[in-house]
Amino acid sequence: MRLCWSAACPAVGSAVVFRSLPFVVRLVVARVGLLLASGDRRDAEILALRHQLLVLQGQVPRPAFDDRDRTVLGVLSQVFDRDRLGQVFLIVQPTTVLGWHRRLVARH
Repeated sequence: MRLCWSAACPAVGSAVVFRSLPFVVRLVVARVGLLLASGDRRDAEILALRHQLLVLQGQVPRPAFDDRDRTVLGVLSQVFDRDRLGQVFLIVQPTTVLGWHRRLVARH
């Protein structure tokens, strides 16, 4: 079977979503504990994750995102107010993530 990778191929968007679904489910299930956690524990985890991102920013000049990463970040970008995206997305520009979301919506 030959896969079509052009933007004109409608199957690409569906394939990305279906491949990403188990990853997204695991992500949500893993974060349920965080949602139920107290404010202090949640804040500490968020600060730890942000610090790790800052460390990686200094080590990796340009991170590589695959289709699954773009799908997850594109969908999550719709949760936040646009004026806060710069504070939320630390290793990718908010305009890039919004572009990923626009392309994801256009494929469906």
